[in-house]
Amino acid sequence: MVDLSAKKSIIKELQVKHFEIISDEKAKMQTYQDLSDAYKVPVHEVSKLHVSVTKEAREKVESMLPKKPEDLNDEDVVLIPRPYSVNKKGVRRIKKNSEGEEKLEIISKSSFFLRRYFVNKLDNSVLVEMVILEASGEIKVIMPIEKLSNNRAVSDLSRYGLHCTSDNAKAVVRYLADQFQMLKSKRDPSYAVFKSGWFSIKGKHGFSFGSNCIIPGFEAIRLNEKEGSAFQDDTFKCKGDEEAFYNKLNRLLALSPVLVFEIGVALSSPLLWVLGIDNAIFHKYGNSSIGKTIGMTIALSMIGKPGISGLIRRWRTTTNGIEAIAGEYNDIILALDDLSQKVGRTSDDVYLLGNGQGKQRANKDGTARDVEFFRLLVKSNGEQPILDDNDLQGTMARVIETKRSTFDGVGISALEIRELKSFFENNYGFPYRAFIDEVVSIVNDSSRLSELRAEFDSLSNLYVTHDNNYINRLVPVFACIHLVLRILSSTSAKIELEEGVIHNSVSLLLEDQKSRLSYSNDLPRRALDYVWEHILSESTKPEFITGQNFIPTSHRVHGSGYAILKKNLKKILVDGGFPYQSCCRYFKEQEWVWLDDKGDLLTIKMGGTSSACRPYTFDESVAFELGILSKTGDDIELLQNYMGIEHKEQTLAEFLKEN
Repeated sequence: MVDLSAKKSIIKELQVKHFEIISDEKAKMQTYQDLSDAYKVPVHEVSKLHVSVTKEAREKVESMLPKKPEDLNDEDVVLIPRPYSVNKKGVRRIKKNSEGEEKLEIISKSSFFLRRYFVNKLDNSVLVEMVILEASGEIKVIMPIEKLSNNRAVSDLSRYGLHCTSDNAKAVVRYLADQFQMLKSKRDPSYAVFKSGWFSIKGKHGFSFGSNCIIPGFEAIRLNEKEGSAFQDDTFKCKGDEEAFYNKLNRLLALSPVLVFEIGVALSSPLLWVLGIDNAIFHKYGNSSIGKTIGMTIALSMIGKPGISGLIRRWRTTTNGIEAIAGEYNDIILALDDLSQKVGRTSDDVYLLGNGQGKQRANKDGTARDVEFFRLLVKSNGEQPILDDNDLQGTMARVIETKRSTFDGVGISALEIRELKSFFENNYGFPYRAFIDEVVSIVNDSSRLSELRAEFDSLSNLYVTHDNNYINRLVPVFACIHLVLRILSSTSAKIELEEGVIHNSVSLLLEDQKSRLSYSNDLPRRALDYVWEHILSESTKPEFITGQNFIPTSHRVHGSGYAILKKNLKKILVDGGFPYQSCCRYFKEQEWVWLDDKGDLLTIKMGGTSSACRPYTFDESVAFELGILSKTGDDIELLQNYMGIEHKEQTLAEFLKEN
């Protein structure tokens, strides 16, 4: 146990020496040993006390840092002194030889820079914040400016991942000195953008995607192209036959309202910040070969390279992996395919993407790390729906969901769909640059921006409904997609997209969403469908049961009937996340099923008298009365196939009697 007076003295000395020793491991350990000897306490106790000092110092430093602007984060833009350049390959210096030719001199293989400096109010010393970029993220080091003034001190930073040896230490010191002077004077810097999406320089707003930076009146480079980046070098480049691209695209836009909507989703992320809209997910679900992937491929070809080697990612990753790639796709688009391959709980990732915020994590000293924020419309595919997951009922205001095929009923064969997929995987990227140019131009023109927001408000009022609050919370997303499609149509004369086509597309998907939310809120009906799926998946055929096999609590004796489901009904419902008692009560009230004392689901119906119950064999008419089968005949055929019936004319009742 450390004596209280000794503890106070040690903390006081550590506070004085903190910034001197924090970035110098040898000096820190020597200080620990000196304090241990002076106050007769173990070294590890001194180390524990320094953790609290480090936390306190960090909090004081953070309180002195410049406040972030309300609209955009100025940390997304870094000032680099000329004639240096920084990218994923490290720091370079542009030099001219005797013949006037420009050549790049390698300063360091690490990507690093000084983000800012400030005066420590505790002792009036000047502190700088250095950022070192690694594949796993950024490392921040706050230290006195004196720590960067000599070769030896800078070489000590190699333990943070900085590539600095005796060979390049002098050049590194010069680079840091030049950058510090540039930060002080703000003279003639070059601008490097640290993150994808929106950024600001001196009141002007710009947009960064891949290695591209678009901002009026400034030259900026993309800095954060580190190894392991989500983007390949050619992700946002144009490729292929532009004329053929637009010809095929216009033909498909005229045929498929679903594709029109998907393209609107793909292009909407840049407007989320502009219009103040929350993140959302557009999820297409259904069996294979309904056009989920082809729709995603064509929509993403508007931006850049589609496919797994381009903009499409798989759901098959951890929640931490989803968070990492969402940050890299900020303000652009995150496309996730194959939801059925998801690792872990889907609900964790859906809430993460919908909230637009990563996990809160701690540094080794117990202080909070910076949280990853991102703005996105996520485009998702999968065989299973999201809204039917009972763990995800809270996402109803963030998920737009449809089972519609991209090319359902438009006369496009499976062979042509494969050909279209191949074409758009090799011809892509033509509309995006002009689209982003137009959006950036609008954002930097106050009058045009006001007009855009007024147009958005008008569209929101058009789509608002009075009977579903969940829909109304999604109305801004539908209005944004409509507005984006208008902008797309206006930026390129080669895209044939009329206002009526846009309105029909958005209205169609909005009606789908109303139906989906109505169904998702109907737990008993969903429970019945869930049980019915189990009926069809049973490997054993229904067995004949006599009235003596079960006696309900009312002691009414049933006649003969057929058991369709042999598994325990309660377990099935609970496994599906459904409330057992309320769902069973609903089943009985609707006279769809009767439950025996073991919880088995039986295909019988309550009779018209109070003294007896009449059993019904499972023929088609009773199936309709039970409410289990739809009148489309699809489920009848499905059950007949399951039962092994060869002729449709034969009813299930006849088949059961014969077998």
